[in-house]
Amino acid sequence: MLINRIIACALGLALLASPLYSQRLLNKIAKQACNCINQKDSSFTGPKPALFHGCIMGAVNMYQKDLEKKYGKEFFTPGSTTSITVNNEIGRILADRCPIFLAYFSEEIRRNSTSIRTLSSQAKGEMETGDFVEAIKSFTTVVEKMPSDFDAYNSRGYCYFLLDDYYRAIADYVRAIDINPAFAPAYSNMALAKIKLYDWVNALADANAAIGCDSTLAIAYNNRGVIYYNTDQPELALKDFTRALELDSINGSFAYDCGAVLYDLQRYPEAINYLNRALGLNDMSAATYNYLGMAHYKLQQYSDARNYFSMAIDADTSVVSYWGNLADTFEKLCQYENAAENYEIAIKLAPNDCELYQKRGNVFLNLNRKNDACADFKKALELGCVEVKNAIKKNCK
Repeated sequence: MLINRIIACALGLALLASPLYSQRLLNKIAKQACNCINQKDSSFTGPKPALFHGCIMGAVNMYQKDLEKKYGKEFFTPGSTTSITVNNEIGRILADRCPIFLAYFSEEIRRNSTSIRTLSSQAKGEMETGDFVEAIKSFTTVVEKMPSDFDAYNSRGYCYFLLDDYYRAIADYVRAIDINPAFAPAYSNMALAKIKLYDWVNALADANAAIGCDSTLAIAYNNRGVIYYNTDQPELALKDFTRALELDSINGSFAYDCGAVLYDLQRYPEAINYLNRALGLNDMSAATYNYLGMAHYKLQQYSDARNYFSMAIDADTSVVSYWGNLADTFEKLCQYENAAENYEIAIKLAPNDCELYQKRGNVFLNLNRKNDACADFKKALELGCVEVKNAIKKNCK
């Protein structure tokens, strides 16, 4: 029984299975110890474990000759393995036959379990509110009190991951797996940490292990899809992203990943469908809007592309490509002033991007601003866009 094992630990008695002891003798010793506990319980003013220990040791000493006869005089040598094994068995018998003994440790176990559950809930609450440092402290207390709590190790590892401390995260995932080798979330989380470290081979092994442990774990498929995507295997990535979305149909980020890989596969209408699904699932990220803009741009649906690129910029003004994409779209719509304005912002964000100068130069030509165009073409050449030489030769003195 698990409770007996915990009780034995509480008494400081190691759990060592052994056929050495004589059951009959040990039953006598346990009975004597229980009688002692019953007699002294009402008047004993010290802590209960001290009472139990005293009664057990008293009973053992009472049967010293019998024990030495059975196990040899080394039985009473400090640190004797046989003595530890016998004392463990006495504790087990007491747990079965001595109500006071059992009741005390049952209550201790209940209190400890309640305390650990409360602390675990606190830690998870801290994690959910983004207080990862405090969550780590709380989970650390949990695993100190309950070293076998693999979920706590996994959760603490994820807190480390969210703080970009990937190696500590991996160490905790390994601990969780050591305790429970079939715990799929730890494998999946470890794969994600190794993705961040660009360790594609080992990340793939962990993702496969997660799926092997739990074939319904959506995030494991998505993580494996990310690995395939980043190792130039888009078809395999799409298969896993699609499977993840099948398993978790309300996850907007999974729909986004499907749309992104479909865009790379030049399957633009399908990409648009999945990206719109992501929006419907509240994944209204700048990247989603940008991919929608790019897909519509590839389909020459420039008005739609313009609208989505504008929404991407509204969501995040710091990304150069969003401004460049919007400028490209204005150029396609022959709205050259707007194109020039957006290239200007992109250039401020990326002043060494020669392609931006080259594109703005072309827009300036359409605005009959030849001097400005030539200045941009020359700057583009200076920054390394050698293909602009023909434009300089044709338009600039």
